[in-house]
Amino acid sequence: MPPQTRGPANRRRTRERSHQPGAGRPRLSGTVRIVGAGLLGASIGHALSAKGIDVVLHDTSPAQLRLAIDYGAGRAAASDDAPALVVVAVPPDVTAEVIAQELSQYPDAVVTDVASVKLEPLRTLQERGVDIRRYIGSHPLAGRERGGAISARADIFIGRPWVVCRDEETSPADLALVEDLALDVGRCRWR
Repeated sequence: MPPQTRGPANRRRTRERSHQPGAGRPRLSGTVRIVGAGLLGASIGHALSAKGIDVVLHDTSPAQLRLAIDYGAGRAAASDDAPALVVVAVPPDVTAEVIAQELSQYPDAVVTDVASVKLEPLRTLQERGVDIRRYIGSHPLAGRERGGAISARADIFIGRPWVVCRDEETSPADLALVEDLALDVGRCRWR
């Protein structure tokens, strides 16, 4: 006998599913700083901004930063920002350096990165003696055939896996923050 597709019980299950955490209201709160306003950084900014999260952007390229801001990925970073989470979205060859800078500059923030390379930045940070207890590597398995802020889209993470690399020193609260990031952008809804 085929499963029942109509009736009050099925409507209730559908309604409950549509109100799961992360489906509408954001799990993250506070300010999220994104370093690197290219495809992934700006796309994360778009997805979080669409959920009403305060996103601040930083990029060494003034043109890339201005483009990401103009397209609505967030606002320019200010000296008094106190982010809860920092997302490093820079090329792999400078990822470790930027992670170390962000850990030092924001001692109360959790720092994650979205680089496709995970082991080399971790080894570099360890070799330099950087305290990495607040660092959690991660990588969304998403992208596009084009790069840069002009190609960024809030919906590129929907339904895509997001790898989170933790260890025995990772605090549950810090891990939850990075997991909330992945859930918020992976369940983004356009307004």
